[in-house]
Amino acid sequence: MLCGHGLEIKIHYTLSVTSLLCVKQDPPKMASPAPRFSSGMELGSFVAASDAVTQSLETIAGLKISNGSLSVPSGRLRYTVSAKSNCTIVAFDVQEFKGEVGLVPTESLDKKKFPFIDLLCCKTVPAFSIHQEAAEAFESSFAELDSLYTQYVDGAKLLVITGHSLGGSVASLFTLWLLGRLDPAKAKLPLCITFGAPLTCDERLLKAISQRSIWDSRFVHIVGELDPVPRLLAVIPSSLYKPFGTYLFASQFGCACFNDPDSVITLLKATTHSAGSGSQDSSLQHYDRAMVHLKRNIVAKGVSGNEEWIIRPQQVGIASQLEAIGISSRSWPWDRNTDIGGLCGTLEGHEQAGRTSMAKKNAMDPSKRLNDMKINMANLEWYIKKTQEEGTGYYDTYKKNYSHKREQEVMKYKRLLSRYWKEIVAQAEQKPQAEGRALFTRYIGSGTNYRRMVEPLDIADFYRQGGSDYHSNRPEHYTRLEEWLDDARVVEEVKAPRTAACNLTEDSCFWARVEEAIAWCRALRDGGAEPSKGHPAEFGQYVMSLLREKTVSSGIFLTGSSFMRWWHEYNSILLVHGHSEFIWYMRNRQYMNYQ
Repeated sequence: MLCGHGLEIKIHYTLSVTSLLCVKQDPPKMASPAPRFSSGMELGSFVAASDAVTQSLETIAGLKISNGSLSVPSGRLRYTVSAKSNCTIVAFDVQEFKGEVGLVPTESLDKKKFPFIDLLCCKTVPAFSIHQEAAEAFESSFAELDSLYTQYVDGAKLLVITGHSLGGSVASLFTLWLLGRLDPAKAKLPLCITFGAPLTCDERLLKAISQRSIWDSRFVHIVGELDPVPRLLAVIPSSLYKPFGTYLFASQFGCACFNDPDSVITLLKATTHSAGSGSQDSSLQHYDRAMVHLKRNIVAKGVSGNEEWIIRPQQVGIASQLEAIGISSRSWPWDRNTDIGGLCGTLEGHEQAGRTSMAKKNAMDPSKRLNDMKINMANLEWYIKKTQEEGTGYYDTYKKNYSHKREQEVMKYKRLLSRYWKEIVAQAEQKPQAEGRALFTRYIGSGTNYRRMVEPLDIADFYRQGGSDYHSNRPEHYTRLEEWLDDARVVEEVKAPRTAACNLTEDSCFWARVEEAIAWCRALRDGGAEPSKGHPAEFGQYVMSLLREKTVSSGIFLTGSSFMRWWHEYNSILLVHGHSEFIWYMRNRQYMNYQ
């Protein structure tokens, strides 16, 4: 992949970050299998040389000099907007970082002034905590931030959101707000670049962000070797802070990138000595000098000596990165408390665990198994067609012959499809509102077909096993899939009425209603109490409404279907009595013309 500065990034897992820093917004190509060696030096060099980083530094510097184009009422947080040829940069700056280390839970925050809370919370992450000082800066300037948000929430313009020190934390929160509202399939998602920002979130918010494959890649945090601010919240005892996004560690020796949270925390702690020894420098000028230095030394360095502690080839890439940011047995001879070999091994373990976790996540990703599910659906369609030709229909054939070899195969397809769609629904439920809505919109067509085709088989199993009142025992994922369709119908255009009967009955619970009607007739015949559900008059009205709208399959009128058996029993109970549109329709065999 060639990006604007002529630097070719050959290591595939870096594509998610490098694609953000290019002017183009084309989605990255499918990644190859994870490499054995870390490529943080190559990625770090690319980030350091990108226009987005340089322009962000220039915009923040201009904001600090001019006191910003807008001074908010609190006087602490300021921002400026700078239009570039390839993007728009929004820069934040907070006049003073007090060094507060407290976390504030979302339950204590005013959701009107922190609208991203509801966008991020979901079933698996009902609440989280953020850095208190960052929250105070965000809340004190909410009116101005809300106005800024309104200008760019449509995602029509490519945004680079940046900030220095605590301003970087505010930039991160503002970016999360935008990401929670933007549809990744339609909008240009913002990129957040911070310089020396303190950690902002706890483990719960990290989990919420990590569940969204795109979000984590939209953040690049640059850490200077002499800046204690980004390390402060990582080294306090019993720290609950967690990093997210990609971290670039810059030093006089070079730079390196890591995006595994545990690796980042380990390095923030390991490099605290260098940031705390001698002269500290958390100024923006420190970062400007570091980026200039890195551009001059853009060629990545290898391991310059034979480190005795390198015992596996996989450690070479990590060792190169550590040396690039000034950590080696020669560059740190004075620090007897740091086991360089142990640090390398720890980072290797974190990186391997991260790759293993990602591989498992990809393997379990329901979207990657959609083609297999389409094959299972095709097999069920064939079964429906064959049972239609046999004159019974697939509901009754499956219910009666469940132990036969053919029906056992159908049961296998049903089980695989149900497992898949339960995962899809669970995935959507775990995501915040905007992304969850985008997910079910993407799957609404295939999900509706699945529900209408497979739920009748579950109903057949339910009543074959002696169940009663299916609606009270309906699997939740069917209910959610139906709600998705109902939500979509609210906003879709009014469609022309059907002119032909549908192939699959739109009400996937139709056969449960038939079973209730059968139970009502059986109770009447046996002299039992009248059931609360399944009254023939109500059921007949329901069927006529489906017939008028042509939303029921003609298969219900097959000779061997449960529906026709119910009708014959009900008609025998009526004898010559009973008058309704439905009774007239059935006695006059009008259904023979239904198509």
